[in-house]
Amino acid sequence: TGSFPCEYDKKEGIENLNKASEIFHNLGLKYNEALCLSIAGRSYFEIHNEEKGTEYFNKALDIYREAGSKLGEMEVYTMIYKSYSYSMEDKSAKALYYNDRALEIAVQLTDNDKRPEVLNIYSKPDDLKIKSNKLLTIACCYWERGQIMFDMMNFAEAIEYNKKALQLLQDVQGDRERVISLERCIYGEMNAYCTVMGNFREAQRYERKLMEIDKKLYDGSPSY
Repeated sequence: TGSFPCEYDKKEGIENLNKASEIFHNLGLKYNEALCLSIAGRSYFEIHNEEKGTEYFNKALDIYREAGSKLGEMEVYTMIYKSYSYSMEDKSAKALYYNDRALEIAVQLTDNDKRPEVLNIYSKPDDLKIKSNKLLTIACCYWERGQIMFDMMNFAEAIEYNKKALQLLQDVQGDRERVISLERCIYGEMNAYCTVMGNFREAQRYERKLMEIDKKLYDGSPSY
């Protein structure tokens, strides 16, 4: 026995997710059903069964599309591109494709002034929370897109998408813990990207940014 779940554990987990999704289906709880199917899809990817994982992801997408939930679609696309990015070899192009789909929907939701069906997922958030959540979502898409570009050895593009993410985070009001956590990840990766490219001056600049955040986090200084 190790600290990570083995393939048997994953398969047992998938069986439980199937049972749960069937219960939610019978109760008419579509979002819960789709979430179970999405997690099962991700689990199949983790045991390197791409065909079965794709089948489950598509089932979840069908449910969200039938319900008219763009946010649900975006969350599934996010799971898919992360599955390709972190669990499969030589799948960066597919990860990029699904990142495009997630980013496209995230931008649509942000541009929609009619308070989209985010309200179906979150319990009565105020306008500020809705705006902050959407900006954070897009920032995460940009950041993770940067990781995909890095895997494809496109370091300059990776840096540009991280810069876009940082720019968006400046407009987020509230939710400071998530913002600072994401900024810390981005500055750390920017330091690594610039180092790989041999741009040591820029790498040092991002390292200083990282140290500033760490100082705020660990010395009790206000983070905003």
